[in-house]
Amino acid sequence: MIKLSNTSNLEISEMLNKYLIGSNTDDDGDLLIDGTFRIYLRIQKDRRVIRFFSFISEDTLKDITDENFNSFLDFINGASYSVKYSKMGLDLVRSPLLCEYCISNEGSVDDSFIVKTIQMIEKEISQALNTLSHFELMITEHRKNVTTMESSKEV
Repeated sequence: MIKLSNTSNLEISEMLNKYLIGSNTDDDGDLLIDGTFRIYLRIQKDRRVIRFFSFISEDTLKDITDENFNSFLDFINGASYSVKYSKMGLDLVRSPLLCEYCISNEGSVDDSFIVKTIQMIEKEISQALNTLSHFELMITEHRKNVTTMESSKEV
């Protein structure tokens, strides 16, 4: 069992290694977890949370037009059960995305809880990225349908 309020990067890293999940500590002191996506884990004792976060680069998002970028962000946030997506550059039309999920550091959990949490985060980010290939078509079709419905109301 891991007592979350007293855990450390070292304890979590050793536990992940038992499950063949590689990790190391980066220059900021975050635990860097290797997997499908690079996920960082930050223990924030002052906020009493353990924060998992990752990034989606602007290059990965290149197929989303500037016009549809905020709609895409709203869409993936609406489809997500747990991961929150936000722009890293709030004043920009488009920017890389921060993907984050937090858990309380109160109580204790078994090893599988942390492993399953990481897997869930990876799955949700994968699902968000899977929408990239068809989002532009989907939003174009939606706008056509709205325009058609509005035109039919005028008749």
